This record gives sequence, structure tokens and C-alpha cells, in this order.
Amino acid sequence: MSLISTVRRRLRRRSEGGEAPTSTQPNLRARFVAGLSGHGVEIGALASPLWLPPGATVTYVDKFDHQKLCAHNPDVAPEQIQRPEVVCDTASLDGLADGAYDFLIACHLLEHAHDPIRALLAWHRVLEPGGFALCIVPDARYTFDRGRPLTSLDHLLWDFANAGSELKRLADLGHVAECNLNMHPALTVESAVGLAGRILDDSYDTHFHVWTYDSFAAQLAVLIADYGLPFAVRDSACDEQVEMLFLLEALPREPGRLDLPDGVAPRAQR
Repeated sequence: MSLISTVRRRLRRRSEGGEAPTSTQPNLRARFVAGLSGHGVEIGALASPLWLPPGATVTYVDKFDHQKLCAHNPDVAPEQIQRPEVVCDTASLDGLADGAYDFLIACHLLEHAHDPIRALLAWHRVLEPGGFALCIVPDARYTFDRGRPLTSLDHLLWDFANAGSELKRLADLGHVAECNLNMHPALTVESAVGLAGRILDDSYDTHFHVWTYDSFAAQLAVLIADYGLPFAVRDSACDEQVEMLFLLEALPREPGRLDLPDGVAPRAQR
């Protein structure tokens, strides 16, 4: 069973629901989803696919097939887990064609990406120009990540520059162990590291990154303005309970620092 999958589902359910808004209960998610149209993709819906407005359709994508998703979530009835139509790496989206989608939904997903910049660029690749990415991320002030060090911009840039290196995997191991230790009081440092190794081998899944609304908004602004991340932030909000939402519009990609060797950070020796 994946402990982080269980917690992820609970976070999604604690936030405002995936149904259409009503006059008596404002729904922040539905406010952001309401403007989506055409055909999109939702990554990692698990048992909580987002409500969509009339006329909008999605292809469901996950890193595991339905059988493995059920194995990782044994406390959920198999029929409640969304069956993915495409199974592929949810960071690179290597199973999806370029420019094929009008919108993309990533709900409580980016914090699980061990290389968020690369994931954002993959989102951009599969969107048509002017398409929208709806990124919903837990705010560490309100979740089990409270007390962990916030992810810095340098951390994001280093992860991007060192993809595939041995030092990157070692850093990932540390983040998984840190998340384990913060979540589970019964763990020791040694047992948290041991569990982290098993998680990397099985699913490579945890909250690698920790943000608040202010820190995430600031990092997006710098990545867009200074590093050429090809998005514009069209709307953002925090529910001050669990999560923050960012609506990103895909802009034409131009050569920038993200395309240059050592353009963002030095490459590790190993």
C-alpha cells in the first residue's frame, strides 16, 4: 500500500469538492474549472476526478495501470478509482502527443514531481498554444508538510539541471525520508530512510516539494520572467484550508535559459 497515495486522496477530499458550485457553498475549484472547454487531460485523478463544465471532456492519465492503482489504494473500492486511458510517466507525459489538448488538470500532482520544471515543460508541450494548465497544489501551512523546509528556487533549478544523475537520486531519497519522518511519528531516522529506499524502488512517489501560496507564486513569477518558462499566470487563489490553485496559459516557447547547458545550475559530477 502507498501511504502517500492515501494521504493524497484525503487532501483532495478535504478541499472544496469536485462538483458544480452552488449559491450556498462557493467552490474555488469549480470557479477555476468553469472556463475550461474542449478536450483536455487530467493527470492522476485516482478516486477524485474533477467536475468539468458541460462540453468539456478529458483523457485520464496516470503513471500506473488500474490494477496497480488499486493495489496502492486497497481501502478504496476498485470501481471508484478512475481507470486511466493512458499509462505513462506523469512527469514527461511521454505517452501524449504534442499540442493535442485544450487544457490540462494536475490536482495535487506537482509536489509529487521530483523535477517540477521538467513537468511544467511537459505540460506545455502537450497543450495547444493558448491552452490552459490548472495546477492545484497543497499549501504546506495546512497539511502534513507543515514544519518541513519550503522548496527554494535554487532547489527547483538544481533538480532540473541534474536530472538522471546519481546525486539527484540521493537528494530524492533524502526528500522521501524527510516526508516519511514528518508524516509518521513512530519512524526513526533509520527506518524513514529504509522506507524511502523501498518507495523509490516501487513508485518514486512522495511530496518531494513543499510550498506555500506565496512561495509558489513567487517562484512561478521568477521562472517565467527570468528563465523563460512559457506560461502566463491568468488566475490564482488559495482556499486558506488545504490548497492553492493556479491557472496557467501556454505561451509560445522561445529559446531561453532553460534550454542552455548549465543555464540554470551547474551539473553534478555524478
